[in-house]
Amino acid sequence: KSFARIHVANLINFGIVPMTLENPDDYDKFAEGDSLEIKDFAEEQKRNGVSVFHSTPEAFFRKVTPNVEFNAALQPCFIKCYSSIARLKRKYAELENKLLKTEKICAYADKEGVYQYDFAAFNEAQKNMAAIQFHDVLSGTCIIEGEKSSLQKADYALELLDKQFSKAFMGLCADYEKAKPGDYPIFVYNPHPYTEKQVLIGEIFLLDGIVSETEGYEFTVKKDGNEVPFQVIKESSCINMDRSKRFAIKAELNPLSMTRFDVEVRRGKRKDFDRTLETEFVNVHDTKATFNIKNGCLNSYMVGGNEYFSGDAFTPVTFDDNVDPWGWHMNKLGSNYCKPAVKTSLRVVERGDLLTTVESIYDTGKSDVRVAYTVYKDFDYIDVTVNVYWNDTGKGLKLEIPLKEIGRFIGQTSFGTQEYGLETEECSQRFVGVEKDGNVLAVFKDGTYGCSIEDGKLYITLLNGSVYCAHPIGDLPIIDENRFNYYTDLGRHEFTFRLEVCKEEELERKATSFTQKPYALNFYPHGNGEKKEQSSITLSNDNIALSSFRKVALNAYMVRLNNNSKDKKACVCTVFGKSIELFFKEYEVKTLIYRNNELIESDSMLDL
Repeated sequence: KSFARIHVANLINFGIVPMTLENPDDYDKFAEGDSLEIKDFAEEQKRNGVSVFHSTPEAFFRKVTPNVEFNAALQPCFIKCYSSIARLKRKYAELENKLLKTEKICAYADKEGVYQYDFAAFNEAQKNMAAIQFHDVLSGTCIIEGEKSSLQKADYALELLDKQFSKAFMGLCADYEKAKPGDYPIFVYNPHPYTEKQVLIGEIFLLDGIVSETEGYEFTVKKDGNEVPFQVIKESSCINMDRSKRFAIKAELNPLSMTRFDVEVRRGKRKDFDRTLETEFVNVHDTKATFNIKNGCLNSYMVGGNEYFSGDAFTPVTFDDNVDPWGWHMNKLGSNYCKPAVKTSLRVVERGDLLTTVESIYDTGKSDVRVAYTVYKDFDYIDVTVNVYWNDTGKGLKLEIPLKEIGRFIGQTSFGTQEYGLETEECSQRFVGVEKDGNVLAVFKDGTYGCSIEDGKLYITLLNGSVYCAHPIGDLPIIDENRFNYYTDLGRHEFTFRLEVCKEEELERKATSFTQKPYALNFYPHGNGEKKEQSSITLSNDNIALSSFRKVALNAYMVRLNNNSKDKKACVCTVFGKSIELFFKEYEVKTLIYRNNELIESDSMLDL
């Protein structure tokens, strides 16, 4: 009821007047228990010559004749909602990506006949996900019980999806040829409809452990009998024994299907990587990343001969903040930006043939912030992991990226790319960036939303200084300072980002690739012959994104594609061997239905 009232007011503010229902008195029934306030509002508008009645969107658009077009986002609005209760926002993003990835593998496995699609499990997971979307929960403005309840719902939904994912994954792997004695097969599921070339991570647990200062295991990784580049990296456990082994593998993954790798193991000499500290890294494409050895920041990033930074990037900065998680009456977030002290200067934690990881740790006085950068020999992007142990009350945390040049400030919105203003806090989804001369300096992100460009610097908001559910009321203090209050985001956090320069039309695909990473598992098949990988979906145009692929009826599967570009595009989509040629307008979404060995384009966004 209050939601409807607020949005009626917004429509009037924009000069758009909703038209009437047949009986204006119906709003008494619609707003039972709240009708006096709505009547007062309607009477006030009537005195201004405006009639306000409850209606429906369909009735409104049938009768209205607009003479002014407003074609922009309604941001900024309640700007701290973009970052409040950050833990819940990241959990929701994890759930959303898990749902999309699980639907894909389960639809594929169902069509292959190795898994039975469980509609009830998916419906239950989606119901719990929808409950979290309630506007005072996902916005981060709920009480602490709301956060606990929503995290519980998210974990329950993730568990439901994990079970379905595992059934489908193992069903697709089961008929492959058995592993040779002493070999450790790693199967990788690529959830994207194009060949993925990247460094993937997989882990195995060896039959026997070695405890020795000189002896250890040596490995060879193969795909289809051919050796592939790999690098041993820090395993998940912290037991000082050569047994649990984690690999970074340079992979070329088959489109939307399984790919197999085999790890051959033998005893040999114990090896450690070179920890010699370097500050400059140049990859095979002449992309150069240079680090500041004193403060541990990335202070230069050159791609194609162009420099994109004007100083230390991804510097963690704290700022003074109030306790209101909505951010009432605010367009900018925070003041008195302060760079933390360097607690541990730049050091090497991984180095090998594929990648190097360096890290630094910062001290805010009450909190620790670790920033780690992974640079790749064969790929131009840099992955950034930020670990935070947060104990600062009334303060917030951002990452600061000084820009060499200011261009168009853009970010992802629903099935589109939005241009933002400067000097205000904005909200973007899985990517944000600055476009200049056709190139975008992009930051891909997984569960953070607040961002801004201020004084020539791009800021990514990680945490703010809010308490649970408090906002200004008149001249009253926001909270009682004479008692203990729960602050929303104290504790441990992990944020992940990818920095890359690309074309604007590539942003959607690269964002999906970053947030829905291929899944790798050491699994032992029991088949008698090598099963050939067959792609379930392929796209001839890499810059058409697969938004969703799922089973929707007994013999029907839905495919949803998205052209997040201002340019028209053509694409051939092949689903289970059936192909269709598609022509996309700018920012167009298309829905395909595969049923009974037929592939058709649907004229509806509905599944069937």
